[in-house]
Amino acid sequence: MALTPIPSILDTAKFEHLALSALYQIASGGSSGGNVTITGSLPSGTNSIGSVNPDTTGSGSVTTSTPFVVTTTNFGTLAFQSNAVATGNVIIEASVDGTNFTATTYTALTTGNTSSAFSAATATIGQIDTSGFKSIRFRSYTIVGVVGITYNLSKCNSNVMLDNPLPVGSNIIGGTYSTPNVASGTFGSATVTTSGTITGLGATTRKYLQIQNIGTANPLYITTDGTTATATNGFVLQPNGGSVTWEGSFVPNGAITGFSTTTTCSFLWA
Repeated sequence: MALTPIPSILDTAKFEHLALSALYQIASGGSSGGNVTITGSLPSGTNSIGSVNPDTTGSGSVTTSTPFVVTTTNFGTLAFQSNAVATGNVIIEASVDGTNFTATTYTALTTGNTSSAFSAATATIGQIDTSGFKSIRFRSYTIVGVVGITYNLSKCNSNVMLDNPLPVGSNIIGGTYSTPNVASGTFGSATVTTSGTITGLGATTRKYLQIQNIGTANPLYITTDGTTATATNGFVLQPNGGSVTWEGSFVPNGAITGFSTTTTCSFLWA
């Protein structure tokens, strides 16, 4: 397209006029119009222009002799729904090469649980993570009747899965603890060689521990490993009318013992 040349010297009004004229010619396509011509061909394969992540839907059936296979290439999730007109179990399998299949899992949307099979006698709705898989196969050797399956393939990923198991031990995901119970009591000793185990603090399954000296005169000596608390063994909570509190960054599971230099020492624990 030919644009009107701009002289090297011109006043502001003429410059603005020429600039607007040039922009108009660009926007309208000049003498060649406003069409865009692709001089080369698009790459081979499936080319999608004007659509974003289109879903694919379909349906099929499973019998003891015929499995139902869904091609899942380039899709992230397969959502399916089965009817309840047969008996037996349907197994879900996945394939990377489209030929060899191995059992995989689906997430049941009614319970949130995962499984590699579902009952043909129960209407089931679930989602399967298909990222990286070429095919998903619904198969059964035990059903009596025909299981109808309707599916929808989406490029979105709906399921989150762990690639590796959690470490051995007590793993809590999404768990919460209730507010700890708070109790009060007294213990004491007449001499420094005697101490007492604080009642209720010997549990090995405790999830939280806080000890507070609520007295105003007597220090409180505490051990958390089951050893005897004395004035030289354990940490001390000085008396300050309830403002001195021990709350550890760890929760010990041994017996908690306490010692006071007088016959009584009031405290709170949780």
